Amino acid sequence: KRRRKKKKVEPAAEEVPPIPASGGNVPDLDMSDAFAPVKPEPAEAPVSPAPSPTPVTAPAAGSADWFEEQRAIPEQYAGTGTEDMTSPYEQDRFAAQLSGDWNQQILDNEDKLSPLSKVMERLAILEEEKRAADMRLEEEFRLKAELEEKFYESKRKVLEDAAAEVQASAYVSMAAEAEEEAKSESANNTEAKSSTV
Repeated sequence: KRRRKKKKVEPAAEEVPPIPASGGNVPDLDMSDAFAPVKPEPAEAPVSPAPSPTPVTAPAAGSADWFEEQRAIPEQYAGTGTEDMTSPYEQDRFAAQLSGDWNQQILDNEDKLSPLSKVMERLAILEEEKRAADMRLEEEFRLKAELEEKFYESKRKVLEDAAAEVQASAYVSMAAEAEEEAKSESANNTEAKSSTV
């Protein structure tokens, strides 16, 4: 039988939508409006309601214009920026935060504003208590070392005295035995002399 060669079917390459080059240009952040004086608006000016945003439909999957549609979304909401939503109070507060007086006020009222001061105070107390406990332990260790040294000195003295007494008694017993032997020898010698006469 002939073997039939199966043809390998190569998978179709998936089409990747082209990514438009942005050129790497990012607009700078302009904060000059934050420090500009706020002009009071006339009370008689009618308030125009914000334009309702047009509904944005999700692009179909695999659509090549997905990036263009995503870029078009911010343009639809360009009229409803956050500039109109910020109040003069918020702008003044933001300007005050950037000034040097704000930092000085925080430094002056640090104890009142920061609850961390109480926590740090408690931690400092705990550190002092730990340091005192360590000093007590070191003192107890030193006293224990002195006590053990005295105990071993007294024990060594007792053992040395006992050894001296044992040696002395041994010498005394040896001397007594030597005297008895000398006496017995002298007695034997006198008996031998008397028998010869």
